[in-house]
Amino acid sequence: MSIPASIAISKIRIPELEEPVTRGRVVVDRGEDAKHAPVNALHAFAKGAIFGLIVVGHIICNVLTIMSLVATINGLLTWIGRGFGIHHLTLQLVLRYIFYPITFLLGTYMPICPPPYLPVFFDD
Repeated sequence: MSIPASIAISKIRIPELEEPVTRGRVVVDRGEDAKHAPVNALHAFAKGAIFGLIVVGHIICNVLTIMSLVATINGLLTWIGRGFGIHHLTLQLVLRYIFYPITFLLGTYMPICPPPYLPVFFDD
């Protein structure tokens, strides 16, 4: 129910000034193609299962891509940090420093989210 309400509120706040494109008729493409229509229920279930596997494959590829990008950024930050004598510089540590004030202002219980610290080991 929140989507129709948000559309109604947006129409009230910013009304359309021109003629709406969909005034009078709306054409909905249901994707019904006689060429690829399932023949029976088993065929429809199989098509749905294959589509589900395709979606799961896309999700797994996206997760692996994001994990590899985070690992690459962590590796680069650690390499750069060791050059400056900061051996534990990671993306998580940088994001912890960035978002700690936000968690403090939100009122998070502090033993759950302790302040960030940087264990720095300098080479002699």
